[in-house]
Amino acid sequence: MSVSTLHHQSAMEEIPRKVRGKYRSYSIAEKKAILEETETTSTCAVATKYNMCESTIRRWRKLDLDTQRHKASGRSMGGGHPLSYPAALEIDITAWVLQRRDRNLAVSTQSIQLYAKEVIHPHNPDFKASYGWLQKFMKRNNLTLRAKTSQSQKLPSSYAEHVTSFREFIDRNRRRQQPEFIMNMDETPFYFDNVPNRTVEQVGAKTVRVLTTGSEKKRCTVVLCISDTGEFLTTMIIFKGKRKLKLIHPDNVVIRVQEKGWMNEELMLEWIELCVRPYTERKPSLLILDSFRGHLTKDVNSSMKKMNVLPAVIPGGCTSLLQPLDVCINKPLKAHAKKLWMDYMHSMTDSTRPTKPATKQQIVEWVVEAQSRISSDMVVKSFKVTGLSNNLDGSESHMINANIIVNSN
Repeated sequence: MSVSTLHHQSAMEEIPRKVRGKYRSYSIAEKKAILEETETTSTCAVATKYNMCESTIRRWRKLDLDTQRHKASGRSMGGGHPLSYPAALEIDITAWVLQRRDRNLAVSTQSIQLYAKEVIHPHNPDFKASYGWLQKFMKRNNLTLRAKTSQSQKLPSSYAEHVTSFREFIDRNRRRQQPEFIMNMDETPFYFDNVPNRTVEQVGAKTVRVLTTGSEKKRCTVVLCISDTGEFLTTMIIFKGKRKLKLIHPDNVVIRVQEKGWMNEELMLEWIELCVRPYTERKPSLLILDSFRGHLTKDVNSSMKKMNVLPAVIPGGCTSLLQPLDVCINKPLKAHAKKLWMDYMHSMTDSTRPTKPATKQQIVEWVVEAQSRISSDMVVKSFKVTGLSNNLDGSESHMINANIIVNSN
């Protein structure tokens, strides 16, 4: 028996046979011993024996273990790269998180990433504050994410057929339209208390409180519309009420009131006149929208026809796949708005309980600011991901959501 084989056997004896934890690490010698065992036994059997993933063993095969840097203990260095910014900045970021949590203010992962960019960019302009960096930052500083359980939208059983039919309709009709006149509109609720569903907290905390102004149910409706060329059409914000509001807003925003703060047929007709008509100037257009009944009334269809707008109604239950705004835009827009709300909460002088919820004027400003953070590239991408504007020759099919491709062939 060779010295190498004896060494590997010795290393294998050191590998514990109990169920390993999520982050179990292996020394270089242990990795070599496991790889040598797969030469006489199947990878699946070895993976089962040591309670590990087959993909881990396959990844080890691709590595040059003899040249891999390691510590004195013989373990792989892994992600032990030095920080690309002064370590003191990480202390500042952690203090920023803990100060907010001390006041029961919510801290989202997105807000940490945005704050880290602001702090670190002067020292490292290439710093991206990626999700990978965020995970390592939280682990280094003993932070975790506390979340509520949620239920995802259930797709209809025949959704593949609906998706195929809808995309065929879009492909037939978009040949006749200029890309700037292929549009998508959607209404989304915007809450005065924009409380995150989860917050960063120290590991082991038994109570997780989040401070609000008591206006969690108070909301307005934001009506967004985007074009295939990356533009936002005029945005309509609908507040609950009866009296006309005198708010300061830019020209690309329209303010309206409705008894319940919702879109209805009357406001839909106004939206077509005030937001669509100035943009399309009655040129042939294709408007992608969901099956909300206020979009489909006889008067609304008649108004669209007069404006030379062809409605493309997304099949019920399929907006999570086929609506560009729903798939790519609403979430980052609300994330930016959430950060603005949390900044507002942090700025309140009363550290125990703010007494004033955000005003309607502030909501308008937050909507405008959040919308300005959405790049035109992201808007264009939203049409590509949903498979509604990709090149007809198939050269951009790789950009389409996998669920749409797999189930619509």
